[in-house]
Amino acid sequence: MKRTGLRRTAALALALILSVGTCFAGCGEKLRETGGVIKTQDGQKTYRHASTTYEAVEVGKKVGTLTDTGGGSGTVYAIEGLSADEWLVTEEGYVLYADGVHLPTLTEMKPDAVQVCAYRQSIHVLRTVTGADILSDAVRAYTEGENIEYLGLEAQHSYKLRFTSAAYPALYFSLLYIEYGEDMVLDGVNYGRYFLRGVFDGRFVAVGDGLHQLMFGGETTETASEIASQPENSGNGG
Repeated sequence: MKRTGLRRTAALALALILSVGTCFAGCGEKLRETGGVIKTQDGQKTYRHASTTYEAVEVGKKVGTLTDTGGGSGTVYAIEGLSADEWLVTEEGYVLYADGVHLPTLTEMKPDAVQVCAYRQSIHVLRTVTGADILSDAVRAYTEGENIEYLGLEAQHSYKLRFTSAAYPALYFSLLYIEYGEDMVLDGVNYGRYFLRGVFDGRFVAVGDGLHQLMFGGETTETASEIASQPENSGNGG
């Protein structure tokens, strides 16, 4: 009886050890955020939050869990097409990048298309624009245009623009496209009704009627207006 009991105890102990080992191997990375810096439990990998300008095109498999500064925890995932050693995305959609990874600018991405999206509770793609001249004009307007004061005025329509690129196919570069009901005049200068805004970097530039005509065909459809009209500071965009 004693030998049987010892064997049973040893078997249970072995099963417990194996189950714990399996959990450590299969439960994923445990990451913790402190002061804006995110580290794996072993301290071998360090990540930081990218600005909300960057979004994952497709979320991949679960990688582990992240405990934030306030003690809350959530799931983190790989981004399809990118190494989890360099890029992750949280369950809320925030992109994380490892130390040493370069965040591409809009110019460096060389976008080949832009999705015009309504963005209330979820993203709804209204149309996709692919013309090389239109995209070049949009990039030039945002990167080289005069950065004017953003007054937070109520917009008639507000859209999210998600630029896509063959050079960085796993990431979106997102900006806000804002349309006012009338021309905006600052210090006697008429900047028109149409603007691009990067919430993170603070850039706010006029794009002119010509670019609006090219991107929207000269007018906004009733359905698109109804879906997309909202305060211009909601959602991700910079």
